Amino acid sequence: GTYGIVFKAKNRKDGKYYALKKIRMANEADGFPITSLREIKLLQKLSHPNIIDLKEVSVGYKQENVFLVFDYYDTDLANLVDSLAVVNKSLSLSDIKMIMEKLLLAVEYMHRNEIMHRDLKISNILVNKKGDIRVADFGLAREMAPDYDHFTKKVVTLWYRAPEILLGCHD
Repeated sequence: GTYGIVFKAKNRKDGKYYALKKIRMANEADGFPITSLREIKLLQKLSHPNIIDLKEVSVGYKQENVFLVFDYYDTDLANLVDSLAVVNKSLSLSDIKMIMEKLLLAVEYMHRNEIMHRDLKISNILVNKKGDIRVADFGLAREMAPDYDHFTKKVVTLWYRAPEILLGCHD
């Protein structure tokens, strides 16, 4: 990802697999990256069955190796759709409805808790073999504040930007 690399790791104690997101520390003369601090803060605030759960923050043998620990998910929605397309298949209508329901519940929960994801796309929706989905990658997410409207407008991946942003609306 933009702000780190993700590894699959097996816990020797419980035998479970976890995803370890290594925080990119390069060019961080001022210490820990602010984007990672924001991501940790927001993930600690959220608890929803369709939002990735931050298990812990772990420091490696070298102090500059910092990892965010998450449950492991087999793939993301982008890879799932692509792999189905290779064999000339697609998600069923009932699968799409189920995914959309879970996704909308997650977004509603984030907004109720005054959090904007700002990079919602199918590669940031994780999927496991049981069909569970989780919204992930909160690196660009921000807390909404009623008195603050000076957010950067062009942070979302280009292909997912709203038409009004692409056309230069300033309101």
